[in-house]
Amino acid sequence: MYCYKPKKNKHKDTIILLGAIATAFILAFTIVSFEDHTIYIDNGEIEETPEFNPCDLKEVTCGDTTKTIEELLKTYFKDEWKVAKAIMLAESGGNPKAYNNKNSNGSNDRGLFQINSIHKETNLFDPEHNIEVAYKVYKKQGWEAWSAYNNNKYKDFL
Repeated sequence: MYCYKPKKNKHKDTIILLGAIATAFILAFTIVSFEDHTIYIDNGEIEETPEFNPCDLKEVTCGDTTKTIEELLKTYFKDEWKVAKAIMLAESGGNPKAYNNKNSNGSNDRGLFQINSIHKETNLFDPEHNIEVAYKVYKKQGWEAWSAYNNNKYKDFL
């Protein structure tokens, strides 16, 4: 598979970042969309989420090592990794930059496992951190924490 990563316009990013910082002082939460990426400002924290690229799914750099998403799932979820992978794919399509702000309670979901903002976690667009948080949620709440499990959508990915 050929993967294309577009080059960024440094001046445009600077302008976007400055605009985002100014907006953070006015609103507690806002979303500023632009043609090549979106910046999320949540409680004063800025997270830039570039377009999803299928290249992102192959390997993740973890400190000094590189692991695949599948290896990370096996590390955290052990024997349950196949169910975890199916839920992840049903929730986000495997997109580590997936974002949903259409929850009826005003919360939002981010990353591979669509971790909800009620968990007060940051950096959820980082695949390894998202998987780690998903494992913590799983240990506390079981698979029922994910709508893709409850509506059986995950079974399409087993």
